[in-house]
Amino acid sequence: MNFRKTIFCFFAIPTMLAFSQSELGLKSAGGHFGYCNPANFGSTISFGPTAELGTLTKDLLVIADMDYYSTSEKVYGDFDNSLWDLSVNGALKYIIPANDARLHFLAGGGIGLHLISKTKSIPQYSYDNYYNYMSGIKKDTKTRFRLALLLEGGATFSISPWIDLLGDLRYTIVSEANALSIRFGLLYKLK
Repeated sequence: MNFRKTIFCFFAIPTMLAFSQSELGLKSAGGHFGYCNPANFGSTISFGPTAELGTLTKDLLVIADMDYYSTSEKVYGDFDNSLWDLSVNGALKYIIPANDARLHFLAGGGIGLHLISKTKSIPQYSYDNYYNYMSGIKKDTKTRFRLALLLEGGATFSISPWIDLLGDLRYTIVSEANALSIRFGLLYKLK
């Protein structure tokens, strides 16, 4: 029983201290666009809304965003395979101060819930006595929810008292659709 109390205190006290220093709430909102390179597919454009949800501690920023991209590639002549991904992500980013008060470097990670749809074209062949020939194509579509791990690094730069410019590099580790993204955006400060 003492072991359980010790473990509880080990996690509860730092958590309470962290939340006592937190300033959570919608601090800024905006959007982003980027260049995304999903594994086994061609590069494409990604976009979505972004929100800064305050700080958990003095140097730990909470960010939430949605992201969408769609890509396809030609196979078997005129047939194609396609992939689209819609995600809702949450990340904690450590604020690394710079010499300029308007510039902040960020490093961190988080998790995301991804709705991924992959369509694969499968040629169908028919056979007669002498020849085989393609008689059509079958499209195999699979849509699934997947949990992802995010690794991120980037920077924010205040271009005015109420607008921040945002840039980051994100690697998303998710079953069937690992992706590397370079993203840029604007955040409008609400508070």
